[in-house]
Amino acid sequence: MKKKRVRIIAAILTGTALIMAAVPAVLAERASDASDGTAKTETSVTESRQRDRGRGAHARPEEPAEPENAIGKDAAKEIALNDGGFTSEQVERVRARLSDRDGNLVYRVSFNYDGQRYSYKIDPVSGEILNKTVGKTTEHSHDGHGSHERPEEPAEPENAIGKDAAKEIALADAGLTSEQVERVRARLSDRDGTVVYKVSFRYDGQRYSYKIDPVNGEILDKTVGEATGHSHGGHGHDGGAEAPAEGAV
Repeated sequence: MKKKRVRIIAAILTGTALIMAAVPAVLAERASDASDGTAKTETSVTESRQRDRGRGAHARPEEPAEPENAIGKDAAKEIALNDGGFTSEQVERVRARLSDRDGNLVYRVSFNYDGQRYSYKIDPVSGEILNKTVGKTTEHSHDGHGSHERPEEPAEPENAIGKDAAKEIALADAGLTSEQVERVRARLSDRDGTVVYKVSFRYDGQRYSYKIDPVNGEILDKTVGEATGHSHGGHGHDGGAEAPAEGAV
């Protein structure tokens, strides 16, 4: 009887020892599996976040591949600058990117100069200027709540006299020089299909406004009125209304 008890106790002790020896290995294996699962989960989350960032609402579409014989963005910039009569040092925000519209590849080049924005579409192989627009740059409002974008100016006729010449014609008509006046401005305007230069400047409290033919330089209209000024309190105008025109020329 005693021998039988001894054998039972020995068997129990042996089984317990085997179980105790196996427990650490099982726990280590489970810990390893959990670690691998956590690492895989973290990797999956990271990859998902990276994909989401790439698909954000503000992500720009990728540029198409350049043709093998493309002239390159730098050359496209130079073509646009030369057409405008500028150098890279004179202008601001020179940008060039390749764009694909309905299967047609073009370089889009833009830059700012003297309050004007120049935009070009250039053939990526031949370097030909396919389109050109010149317009006012976007001006932000002083309160920071948006921007007031003026419509783009129409393209100048090939034989246009140019804005500087239009300014000189207006100043000569008034008997003034650029050093005598303030706020000399000139822009091309298209009203009902008629393209004209609008030139304006101020002198001695008066505002001079001209409409000039862009090809032959003829003065089509002229008005002179009291210049509108801002009140000292900064809450509006001083009520100076523009006087009746002296007459059209």
